[in-house]
Formats: sequence, C-alpha cells, structure tokens
Amino acid sequence: MLPLAEVARAEARGVGFHAIGITRPDPSEHGTFYRRWLDEGFHGGMGYLAREDAIRRREDPRRSFEAARSVIVVAHEYGEGGEGAAPTSADSHGGVPPDRGIIARYARGRDYHHVVLEGLHSILRALDEHARARGIENGVAGRAYVDTGPLLERELGRRAGLGWFGKNTMLIHPERGSYFLLGALLVDIELPVDPPFEADRCGSCRACLDACPTEALLGRDETGAATLDATRCISYW
Repeated sequence: MLPLAEVARAEARGVGFHAIGITRPDPSEHGTFYRRWLDEGFHGGMGYLAREDAIRRREDPRRSFEAARSVIVVAHEYGEGGEGAAPTSADSHGGVPPDRGIIARYARGRDYHHVVLEGLHSILRALDEHARARGIENGVAGRAYVDTGPLLERELGRRAGLGWFGKNTMLIHPERGSYFLLGALLVDIELPVDPPFEADRCGSCRACLDACPTEALLGRDETGAATLDATRCISYW
C-alpha cells in the first residue's frame, strides 16, 4: 500500500492540482508582522481581518481545527489552463470583442472556491478510505479552507515548500510562477513534511513594484516582509 502522504499526492494530481506540499500546523512566524500591518491601517475597510478572534486563528492554525497534526497545501493554476480556468483570450480567434470587458484571470471559468474545495474534499476522502482499509478505525478527519477562513495560506505554502514570498506579496513557485490559488487541508494524522522553501529568489528585481499603477506594493520592510497597502490597490477598490 502507498504511504498516506503518497495517497494524498496522487489524489491531488488526479484532481488537477499543479503542486502539493505538506507541513505542520505550527504557530505562525508572521504574527508580529501581521499585527503591525493592521496597526498601519493597510487593511483598509476589511474589518474582518482585524477581529481579535480571527487574528488568533491566523496566528495558530490549530485554533481552526484543534485535532490538526498536518497541513496539506495545494496549488491550483489559473493562468493558462487548469480545470476551472478560462483561456486568456476572450474568444476562439484570440481577440477581445468590443462589447466584452477583460476580467482577472482567476475570476474566469468556474468559481475557484468550488473547484479547489472539491479537490481538497477528494483528497480527504481518499485518505479516509485508505486509512480505514489499513485498520485505522476512525479514519481521517479534516477541515478544508479555500480563501474562506482565517489561515495564512501563503505562509503555510512556503513552509510546505511551494515557493517564496515575492515582492508582489504573492507566493512564487520556482517553476510555475505566481498564477495559482492556494487551498489548505488540515488533517488529524501526522504525515511526513516537505522541507520549507528558504530562498528569496527576487534578488534585486523590482519589476512588480515599478509596474504597480497605484504604488500599492511597498516592497520589503525592515524585517524583509513584502508589504501591500490595500487602500491603494485597484483590486481592493
């Protein structure tokens, strides 16, 4: 029988995820930065980000699922292809009809919340079935999040080896870039973890900072953390 971690990886590939990593649900390393970011008012009117109960849950994933012993993090690409993602051109001829607007790539096709959540639930079912087949009476329980709960998904993704924090504040995979969405599955079994991604491969590049039309990207602060002022961001408005 496949080890349970390999069951998760095989199922993730089978449902169309482009990358998967595993880490521990340890407390966040970025809690201090997150609180400082809130104190600066960079979250704007998104009051839900500043609720104390939500902050504490972001600081410790186990507050969202006390039984958690491992976190499976998946990446779902939305740039070119991938289930749920629409092609970048608006019609089969590669042009954009004048009566159509151009919307963000991640918003094309099926709602990514449904696409990624279905895939995470499929991984959980596979783990549960294999665990029960091996005599683990209670199987595997878990909780899935797709941009729907107070988790610092990008930090979990970096700790799971999926990439580094770019100056654009996004997680960048060394081979696939940053056109992907993250999902996290907290499970109550201990799985072997992947090594975290330690390198910062942005180097001296500042292309994203220079390209941001409203200067919402503020670069790295004195601790090295990439910073975004949401009140300047077009997406926020």
